Amino acid sequence: PRALSLWNAFVSQELCAHNQDLNTNDRVSSGFIKTLAERWAAMSNEEREDVSRDKVEELNERREERGRPVPNLAVANFNDTRATLQDVAKELNDLHERTGVEVLLFACRGDQANHLKPWVYRTSERLEEFVELFSGATLGKLAARIEAWCLTGIKGLTKKHKNTVLELKSKVGTLILEKLHATSTRGKPSAMSYLDFANRITLKYGVVLENWPVEVFQAPGRFNSLKYLNTLYSAWE
Repeated sequence: PRALSLWNAFVSQELCAHNQDLNTNDRVSSGFIKTLAERWAAMSNEEREDVSRDKVEELNERREERGRPVPNLAVANFNDTRATLQDVAKELNDLHERTGVEVLLFACRGDQANHLKPWVYRTSERLEEFVELFSGATLGKLAARIEAWCLTGIKGLTKKHKNTVLELKSKVGTLILEKLHATSTRGKPSAMSYLDFANRITLKYGVVLENWPVEVFQAPGRFNSLKYLNTLYSAWE
């Protein structure tokens, strides 16, 4: 921007005073500017500097403040990451062309404040085919899972697993009791008994249980393996 002149400062100063007296922020007429120009022409250089010096400093400070960018760390981090990854990808492309080395690279954010989307680089489709074959997921889905792991960590995964196990235990227990009620012709048992099934269920209600689908016969609530719980649920369903 061009430097502020004493005339600019003088006009700004007098205009503020004029508008303040009129209690308005409207622009003034050309007649008022003409009057200012006549006053300005009648002043000496020293008078012009004296009357405008403070206003020049004020306007320069305002200009500097207005032009100062508001810092945004998240955006700065995102731009830095994106530019760096582009440079890395270029270097790896050159390496692959020179040597034939295959490279698979994942990048994801480590905290919620970061704007980076899961990013994947691979030098050839062979790597992508390998990942899909042995993981059953595309590179995009795998990158999303890696990001979820990095954001929630082992605590988040453990909590999710625990909630899933508890929910499945309840579903299996409820399903088995429903099947028992549907099978029994001597009334509805208030609960399923696993410790003394022969006496409490078979002898009392005439129900026999065959082909229990897992190795151990016990209440679903005592299983902590999703494999066994899923097997029980599928079998009884």
